[in-house]
Amino acid sequence: MATKTHPILATIALLIATALWGSSFAITQVVVTQMDLISGMLFRSLIAVIILFLLKPKAVFELIPIDRKHSIFIGFFLGSGYLLQSWGLQYTTATASGFIAGMFVVFTPLVGALLFRERIRGLTWAAILVAVFGLAVMTLRGVGFGFGESITLVTAFMWSLQITFLSRWGRPEIAWAMTTMQMAVVAAMSLVLSSILGTL
Repeated sequence: MATKTHPILATIALLIATALWGSSFAITQVVVTQMDLISGMLFRSLIAVIILFLLKPKAVFELIPIDRKHSIFIGFFLGSGYLLQSWGLQYTTATASGFIAGMFVVFTPLVGALLFRERIRGLTWAAILVAVFGLAVMTLRGVGFGFGESITLVTAFMWSLQITFLSRWGRPEIAWAMTTMQMAVVAAMSLVLSSILGTL
């Protein structure tokens, strides 16, 4: 019975996460008008690290060195995506940002095929065509594809790299620790940029 409920619970959790992620675009667009985007990212990521660490304080220390290196490497792409997304939201709408950033779903199998020779199935190719068509319609119907949209497209590519490497190196038993370390990398990136730009 337990093995049947676990996939259902995982699916529900992913649906909730998707809903929260989607709503974050509109929230982030408001936040970047009230606060420096890098400082906002720093505070968000620090809060995430603190909560994750307090809930499972031993998780990170139990990682073997190679998993820590992988987490840092993957965290760079996650942080780059977050920072670029926030930057792009200053120049485009939340709707356009959400749609374009969602292109990571399309980029991920392409990145997997290029880096690890993973096979792309027919349905995936169909999804890629639909996504490209959606971008074309959005552009031709006056939404445009300017600076903000271009940055957001790079965001999608960064997240596709993060997902691809995470699927190669991640394991269920270290998922919490890797997530904590990735968010710590995001916080570190934000702190360095804030220090350089003098926004703290």
